[in-house]
Amino acid sequence: MGSKPVLALLALGVFCTGCGDKDNVDTPIKAFPHATARGAPSVDLSSGKIDPQQVGVWKNATDTYTFRPDGTFELFWDRMVTVRPGQQERKTASTKGKWSVAGDNILMESDKGVRFKLVRILSNGNKTLEMHALYVKTGPMYQRVSANAGVSAVAVEPKK
Repeated sequence: MGSKPVLALLALGVFCTGCGDKDNVDTPIKAFPHATARGAPSVDLSSGKIDPQQVGVWKNATDTYTFRPDGTFELFWDRMVTVRPGQQERKTASTKGKWSVAGDNILMESDKGVRFKLVRILSNGNKTLEMHALYVKTGPMYQRVSANAGVSAVAVEPKK
C-alpha cells in the first residue's frame, strides 16, 4: 500500500493508539476499516447538517481542527511517529475537507477523497470534543480554543 493513503488517514487525526502493531505503518489502515475510498457510498455528507456547537477551533497535544460554518474543515497535525523499530521522527501535515453531523456521528471527507464516519461526543458545556471510531469506546479529546462568533444556533444544510 502506498504512503499517500496512510498519510491521509494519519492526517485526519484519528490514529488509533494501541490498535495493532505500532511499528507497522499500515496500522492506521487496518485500524480504521470505516475509512472508504473516493466515491464509496457509505459516508454521505449530505445526510448530515452543520452543527453550530462544533464550529470553531479544537486542539489537543498533537492536532488542531478548524470546523467552519460553511461545512469545511482543516486539520493541522504535529506528532512523533515510529518510522521503524526504535526510531521516531517528528511529522507534520495538514489536510482540508468537508464535514457534517448526522445524529451522534461526524462525517468527514478529506480533499483527497478519504471518508470517515466517527462517533462524536460534545461535553463540558460544548468545550470538549471527543471523536472515535465506531467500534471503540474512546478516542482523542479536543478542547475548544475559539468559537466562531455570530453562528446561528440553528443547524444548516452543508455546502454541496
